[in-house]
Parts: sequence; structure tokens; C-alpha cells
Amino acid sequence: MIQIGGDPERIDALKQGAIDAASLSFPGYGIAMKMGFPMLWDSAKEIDYPWIEITTRRSIIQKDRDMVMNYMKAYMEATALFKRDREFGKKVIKKTLRLDNEELLNESYNLFAKNFLQVPYPNTAGMKTSFEYVASTRPEVWDHKPDEFVDRSFIEELDKIGFLKKLYEK
Repeated sequence: MIQIGGDPERIDALKQGAIDAASLSFPGYGIAMKMGFPMLWDSAKEIDYPWIEITTRRSIIQKDRDMVMNYMKAYMEATALFKRDREFGKKVIKKTLRLDNEELLNESYNLFAKNFLQVPYPNTAGMKTSFEYVASTRPEVWDHKPDEFVDRSFIEELDKIGFLKKLYEK
């Protein structure tokens, strides 16, 4: 295996016949499939892995918890808007991923809308996969547990007060 760049470079290498296979994320694998390259394996169906995580330093939480909570609220509001308004979501994807293909825009929206959770508790089970990967070169990682790197309190509070539920009642 060799690293040859991001999805665009990998797709070009596939197209040119320079490589026989490539690991691609979405929409890269959608583009490759439309070019006639079949998907050989979908890791998302077999590997529990953190998909989108929000991170900060503990010192930031201690220094300005309200700021972090306001960020979390804004993020959750944006996620709800994305999930509720398909056309808005597709505009965001089109701009962010620079996609013009309507079929790929729809597939992207469906994938992201499904994976953006309404109540996104941290994926500590998926973090174990990350730990295993990092520990292959840094064994000291096993001195820790995924829970040591998670603060569920923000989502717990937003869930408990009904903030998240209200976002989807509109």
C-alpha cells in the first residue's frame, strides 16, 4: 500500500491505471463507481469508527463552559436545519464538496442526513478502533481508556432539557 494523496489523486491514479485499487471516502467512492470502478468493501458497514466528532481542550471547557455549550447548541441547530431542509443541505454539500452532479448531491445528502445523529452522544465504542490503530505505533495509548477522552455532559444536558427534541419538532 502506498499513500498517493487524497480522493481526487487516487481517482486519477485509478483512471490512468497507475493503481489497481484505492481507499476512498464519500463522495470519492461515488465518483469512482460512476466511472465503472466497483466497490470492493464498505468499511462503514463493518467497522465502528468515530464519524464526526467535536473536540476541544479540557482547559477550554473549564475556562469557558458557556462558550462551548453555545457552540454545541449552534452545531445542533445547524444539524437539525440540514436534516429538515433537504435543499438547504444539498446547497451546503454542493458548496463544501464542490459537487455539481445531482445524483451525487442526493447520495451525499442521504448519507450525511443519516449519519448526523439527532442526539449525538460520543461514540466511545468507535474510539476503541482509533485506539487500536494509534496503539500499533504508540503502545502507551493502552494506558488509557476511550472514556478518558470524552465529555458527555454537553449532550446529556441538551438531551435532558429537551433542546435537541425541540429542534426536530418544527
